Amino acid sequence: MSNVIQMKQKGSLENLLGNEDFNKVLGISLVTNELMPLYKKDITNQGIVGKIAEIVCTEDENKFSKLTPQEIGGSVEKNKRAAEESYNKVKDSIYDVYLTNYVNKNINLMLEAANKNEEIKSAPKEMRDERIKSDLYNLVGRILLDSNLKANGDSDFSKLYNSFKEYHESPEKAEKSLKSMIAKKRNLVESAADGLKLKDYLNTLAMEIGREFLAEKEGKYSFDEKKFKETFENYDSGLGIARYMLLVKYARESEQEQAKAQAKGAK
Repeated sequence: MSNVIQMKQKGSLENLLGNEDFNKVLGISLVTNELMPLYKKDITNQGIVGKIAEIVCTEDENKFSKLTPQEIGGSVEKNKRAAEESYNKVKDSIYDVYLTNYVNKNINLMLEAANKNEEIKSAPKEMRDERIKSDLYNLVGRILLDSNLKANGDSDFSKLYNSFKEYHESPEKAEKSLKSMIAKKRNLVESAADGLKLKDYLNTLAMEIGREFLAEKEGKYSFDEKKFKETFENYDSGLGIARYMLLVKYARESEQEQAKAQAKGAK
């Protein structure tokens, strides 16, 4: 059966949360990736303005709430630039924790589950390997998409990944770009891709991203961390990763609370 990836323990999110520089990065990440997109959709929402002010405002919050949208955007950009120094101090730890505990760990969990799955174990080797590989490509691709990274350079892959980021800002533009790239990947004329839905784009995109970084040889899988860092190591990716790790933490805590509530109710 498939072999799991050997991992070295390189810290945890809990350790990072005790670091002042990481918390500065995390704060500006939540502003740029969560709060500002909400604010741009409704600039009259004072609740969102107040949350932004709590993180970036060093002056009176009432004064901040009276700023124009352009001035608020400028204040956020100023704070983002200021937090880059903190990012540079902790970026190695951010990437190490992310790759160890969020990428490689999830790959291993999927491989361990596949090794115990009777349906997969009983399938012919070729079919078994293809299913595992396909599932892993999709898993890795989804993690990297959910992390809201920014790919370096202007390679075809970087354009493919970054076109997904455009989707949230300009759906029509991004959908046209994705359609063209997917038609090319599937050897289709673009008109044949007209019937594809966003789900088709995302599935294809996830598979392509997973295929880019996951290698397999004789049943052994490895995630190319060197290639990943060459492709994604930059300030914007670091902000995306910080946000992603926190959201996963909240999701896990919520699941644990629900499980406790269900167990209590079953008694």
